[in-house]
Amino acid sequence: MIRFAFLLFIIFWFSNANAQDYFPSEKVIDEYEIVAGGGILLNRGNDYAVLDRMNKYGYSFGIGANKFLSRNFFLNVRILYDLRGFRSNENYYNIDGTPGSTIIDRSINYVSFYFIPTVRIGSKKNIFAGVGGFYGLLDQAQDQLITKNQNNQVISTRTLKTSENTKNDVGLSVRAGYSFNLKNNKKIKIEIVDNVGLVYFTESFGYPIKSNSLSVLLSFSVWNR
Repeated sequence: MIRFAFLLFIIFWFSNANAQDYFPSEKVIDEYEIVAGGGILLNRGNDYAVLDRMNKYGYSFGIGANKFLSRNFFLNVRILYDLRGFRSNENYYNIDGTPGSTIIDRSINYVSFYFIPTVRIGSKKNIFAGVGGFYGLLDQAQDQLITKNQNNQVISTRTLKTSENTKNDVGLSVRAGYSFNLKNNKKIKIEIVDNVGLVYFTESFGYPIKSNSLSVLLSFSVWNR
């Protein structure tokens, strides 16, 4: 929590520096953007869930808008369709004493709303960083259950819907990236985004876990002329 507070302080400090040489427009939205990308999903909040986790990857895509309050500081709002979830493994022994394992691959889709105050730095204002939050509304969720025997051979695979998830996911969102200026007031941005859930949003083999995703996002933005 301290690192987020420190980053927020840096953002507001930079936003006030040299702010007098830029006058915000009277428009509600200064810049529109289309966003897409993906990254790795990580379980958090429980030692057993972390111990059993396996690599799983998610995605995000949607739209956004920026409102500049100064030359260095703007507010970023996004509506994204996110894939979150986890992939965990649990070992067990059958009645006859032979070992086996079950893998749960849970995919959870959220419609997420992001609000991230962001600062721009550098001589060309191409470097940006911000910290804010997100609020996700559950859309759908499903499990893929994979059962393996002692020789790691797949015995069965089934897919079913699951209701072991909260309807809302809330957390912190930290971003840092670089923007490339194009012609006609257009930009391409690449950024790293770390979303850290603050609530238990699902369970892994009975253990509650929190969401965490580390993603690389690309966006194409157009200035509202």
